[in-house]
Amino acid sequence: MRKWLIIIVAALQVAVLAQMAGQRELVVRNGKTIYLRTAPVDPRDMFRGDYVRLNYEISSVPKSLLRDGLAENKCKQGMRVYAVLDVNEGGTSQLLYVTDKKPKEGLFIRGRVDDHDTTNPPIQIRYGIEAYFMQQGKGKQLEQGRRQEGIQIPLEMELKLGTNGIAVLRGHRYSPLGIGIETEHKSSEKGRQPATGIKVKMLNASDKPIAIVDLPQGRSFVLEPDSTRFRANKWEWVNQGIPQKRIENGDLRILQPGEIYETYIDLNDSYWFVKSGSQNPRTISGLEDWNDSFRLVYRPAPKEACGHLEKAELIWHGYLSSRTFTGASW
Repeated sequence: MRKWLIIIVAALQVAVLAQMAGQRELVVRNGKTIYLRTAPVDPRDMFRGDYVRLNYEISSVPKSLLRDGLAENKCKQGMRVYAVLDVNEGGTSQLLYVTDKKPKEGLFIRGRVDDHDTTNPPIQIRYGIEAYFMQQGKGKQLEQGRRQEGIQIPLEMELKLGTNGIAVLRGHRYSPLGIGIETEHKSSEKGRQPATGIKVKMLNASDKPIAIVDLPQGRSFVLEPDSTRFRANKWEWVNQGIPQKRIENGDLRILQPGEIYETYIDLNDSYWFVKSGSQNPRTISGLEDWNDSFRLVYRPAPKEACGHLEKAELIWHGYLSSRTFTGASW
């Protein structure tokens, strides 16, 4: 009797594995191709060959993007969740929101809440696509290829996504544009070094000419609070949600392959001030909490708003987020 029980259990395990493999094969054959932006974390495992551990933009979800039971603090470790996605004009998928209810339609990827304080957003989610295996010696090359001259070039993973939310990794690509920032600081008697401005560099990392939009005083960028830390940033940009001005031919800059373009943002300009609740707007350099960090995001106007331009076909319509920065350092 015991022998037959062991055989039955083993057969069930094989059946489950076969079913999982069959599901993945169907996704590879019939799934939709999408790209998710990520940053490599830690390449190489001595026992499993070269691989890259991945941390996706959609892996850390702020409270503002939680829906249904998750928005009601009903989040538990290990629970099934669904990240609803949208594909931008650059071909990269972005997160719309995360819910604990399976969507009836649309583009979504399923995952589980990771091990952390689920009562204190942002919450961390794993999607089963956090390990990317490569040929021996290629893991380091993948990570090193993300940076050139202090400029970060976003890595985008190619996935096949099934209608049930199952995702399978298939490959990778780099964004055609890279971004780097250098903060300028001013010394003070208290030992603080308030940030006075930011030098922004944009690199054409592709093999074709690309047009970028360069509005005066850095108006091609928006300021976004960093939502990935374990204490929410209470500050928001005073111009959040304000439409970008109409783009003219003189606002375009054509970058040849490998060319870098620089622009400067003056943080003392009231256009870049931040606010919190009923407090008066203030410069970022006046914020002393390390959790109050921000990103600059380049997001040009959509194609329909650029049809009147002479070089409209060269404009890249994706988005670029800089590394995080704070208003002061010690």
